[in-house]
Amino acid sequence: PTSTATATVRQNNLNLLAELAEKCGPEEILIIMTDANAAIGPSSDQDRVVGPFSSPHENVPGTHLRALLAMYGLYAPVTYYPQLIQGTWIHPCFNSLYQCDHIFMRWKDRTVVQKVWNAPMLTHTDHCSLRIDVMVKKWKKPQATLRASRAKLDFTSLFHPSKNVSTSKAVLDGMTVTLSPNSTA
Repeated sequence: PTSTATATVRQNNLNLLAELAEKCGPEEILIIMTDANAAIGPSSDQDRVVGPFSSPHENVPGTHLRALLAMYGLYAPVTYYPQLIQGTWIHPCFNSLYQCDHIFMRWKDRTVVQKVWNAPMLTHTDHCSLRIDVMVKKWKKPQATLRASRAKLDFTSLFHPSKNVSTSKAVLDGMTVTLSPNSTA
């Protein structure tokens, strides 16, 4: 929402962010990129939302946004990396930079972030762009252990009433040969 937005519009935006955070599953990576028009302020010992390279500016919408981020375990990764450009929005009267555009992620996913930076403007606008590099490793299914593969063996044919003893013995001998570490078969 813009700086002229009503309190209701701002609250609806915060509710949307909360909904996104709640819907994201524990194995999913949540990345929210937004022009929030909210300056969330400097680093604090009270939460991990903002890192040591944050802008010192904070406004009322930023205070509300920061509280929501802390409640859902989200953080602003751009504030954890040194920046060449110290903000994303240029104030038209003072010609100074403010960090009003943000990327938010869950704190638990911080290890996938390689780099986050404020980049130069791509077109004629009063906003800089935000860029993020993430490295997500492809999930590999764990290989079955010997114990797990033995647990999958079907022993029902050994003790089934319709099977005769010689069939059960043949099945057992086959398994013994297969499972024996010193087998010569």
